[in-house]
Amino acid sequence: MGSDWAIVGGGLTGVSLAYELAKRQQSVVLLEQHDPIQGATRWSYGGVAYWSGTTPWLQQLCQESRDRYAALAQELALDIEYRDTHLLIPIEAEQDLAAVCQEYQSFTPAPDLLTPQEAQDIEPLLNPSPFQAALRFPHGHVNPLALVRAYRQGFVALGGTIVQTRVTGWQTTAQQRISGIETTGNPILSDRVILSAGAGGRSLLNQLGVSIPLYFNQAELIETEATDLPLNGVVLPANQSRLRLESTLTDPAFAEIWHQGKPLNLPPALEPGGVQFQDGRCCLGQISRFCRPQDPAVDRVASEALMREAIAKILPDLATLPGTWRHCRVSFSADGLPLIGALPPWENLFLFSGFTSPFALVPALAVRFAQGLVGELEPELEIFAPTRSTTHSTPKPSPEHCP
Repeated sequence: MGSDWAIVGGGLTGVSLAYELAKRQQSVVLLEQHDPIQGATRWSYGGVAYWSGTTPWLQQLCQESRDRYAALAQELALDIEYRDTHLLIPIEAEQDLAAVCQEYQSFTPAPDLLTPQEAQDIEPLLNPSPFQAALRFPHGHVNPLALVRAYRQGFVALGGTIVQTRVTGWQTTAQQRISGIETTGNPILSDRVILSAGAGGRSLLNQLGVSIPLYFNQAELIETEATDLPLNGVVLPANQSRLRLESTLTDPAFAEIWHQGKPLNLPPALEPGGVQFQDGRCCLGQISRFCRPQDPAVDRVASEALMREAIAKILPDLATLPGTWRHCRVSFSADGLPLIGALPPWENLFLFSGFTSPFALVPALAVRFAQGLVGELEPELEIFAPTRSTTHSTPKPSPEHCP
């Protein structure tokens, strides 16, 4: 006998939605290849940019997510390591201060403008000399791996089933229904399927002839060993190099790169910064680059050296910490909004993916989407529909793109 729902992908999106559906008395099977998880959720900073909504509706969702973390801390049996902290955005001496500040004024609340010394006062490890100023936002932070573990345990306690397997394809009917999911083990049968596999979702959808504006790049960072050196909040640069890269990759003029696999030589986007977890580990990074599975492997030694050189300029005491180079593929959409909803013509296939600020939006939208899937979808969710018509534009500044 099959389940009510099968969810492909056990990162933040998949496991949160599985948990919320199970809370609503649905039978759910969650398919995830790795335990512990290894993708974009695992190698993320875990920053919760609850200030980053640019419309009243997005601001409401960000606040709902922040409230949801407080509820989850009580609801789930395991500690998710959520804390309220700050995001510090140093502005380099050669940058246009007024232009950088203007980019961040649409957020609520607007950031504080600090002198380099004031920035160092709240982050003693910061080297103030390369900067003319810094922006400070109130910010949230959660341990991504701890959050997923807590969601998983709560999901299983509600009767959910987790199958550790890799999805390889689909079983379909002439009526354009998904009848089963092919895996490296036994096929999985379910009435309805939700794809939450992040960057991996694009190749799975290609098998079904479904084309949607879901893109990905490769993100690289360094996970350090535990240290007693205190990094109090999240530090990220004011440059928008990753967003410019994403803008290029989602430009309709480059559609052939995705559909035909043509090469595109683009320089990597370097955004030096970091965050520290409760156990003393730091994530330092990051590099984003256009890199597909068929492309030559990245020189990890050169990548790590480039990140350490950049980090040494802003957080010199952390730049030499022993650590391990990590990488993952990160999905995003052309307009910066997630892709949530049905995937016609397949009548029992849905998508919950493509989040640029996952930790700020996923908890709230998992609740709303789960409620809609067992009842009636809210009209407000239509702005996230995978089939929506989008125009190409540079995404809004959102420092909490994964990782």
